[in-house]
Amino acid sequence: GFSSGTAPAFAVAHRLGKRVLQVCVVGMRPVFNVSEQAPAHAEEVFGVPSPAEFKALTDEAKLEGIASAWVPALKPFCGLPPNKWTPGVQAIVTQFSKLYGLRHYPGYSTNWSRAFGPSPPSLSVPLVAVAGGAEEPKGERPEKMAGWAAMTSAAFESHTVEGATHMSLLS
Repeated sequence: GFSSGTAPAFAVAHRLGKRVLQVCVVGMRPVFNVSEQAPAHAEEVFGVPSPAEFKALTDEAKLEGIASAWVPALKPFCGLPPNKWTPGVQAIVTQFSKLYGLRHYPGYSTNWSRAFGPSPPSLSVPLVAVAGGAEEPKGERPEKMAGWAAMTSAAFESHTVEGATHMSLLS
């Protein structure tokens, strides 16, 4: 899974059990294994502990968070009123608003326990974590990906793509 897709990929792999041969997570820290060094990503980036509080943020605050963590190319639009944004910037903020505003979005530390209980599950298949070496400080830096090691009883590999930003991990 990539970015926000890592939590669903992990959940599906857990559900399928031994039918899964390996899991690869790209560009997202494990939100169920949070620490001071790697807090839940929505909480670190947007400074709010829940989807309800995220929804209350202004679009300008949402854009600031997106640009500071995952899409630095949006930084020139920060500080501008939304009526000065391009349609593409408006669409990005709209999509993030929908995703991070979902009641069960896994980017908040309280939401993962709703799905799996107080103890996160562990996989019994090899797990590979890939991070971008040029991720923004609030983004999915390699050190924030290290928590995935505790999520499998099998082999764990961590890889950093030097020079890659969050979005360039897709190419």
